[in-house]
Amino acid sequence: MPLLACQQRAWAPKQTNRGIDNRGVENDLYQSPMTVSIEEITAAALALPAEARAELADRVAASIASGIPPRIRQLQMEEVQKRRAEVLSGKVQGVSSQQVRDEIASLLK
Repeated sequence: MPLLACQQRAWAPKQTNRGIDNRGVENDLYQSPMTVSIEEITAAALALPAEARAELADRVAASIASGIPPRIRQLQMEEVQKRRAEVLSGKVQGVSSQQVRDEIASLLK
């Protein structure tokens, strides 16, 4: 899989002050190893092929989920399973993503 544009730029300097680096050389010290905007990351991610975007989404979702306490994760899965069963049984009907976006847009006006 190709690297994201932000991965190809390993160090974007963010000057803090002058100092001695780990090689004993005086230079600018860096506060962060990478300063890439969310817009740059988003643009790079959206430029990926669909399969790579799906894999990236899975990895990001997994990194978020890893910080969720097990009991909360269990409750979330129970809710997902309950809602899935309701849709499959015909008890409730799904709504298109476009309809959801339209409803949200009308609420925000």
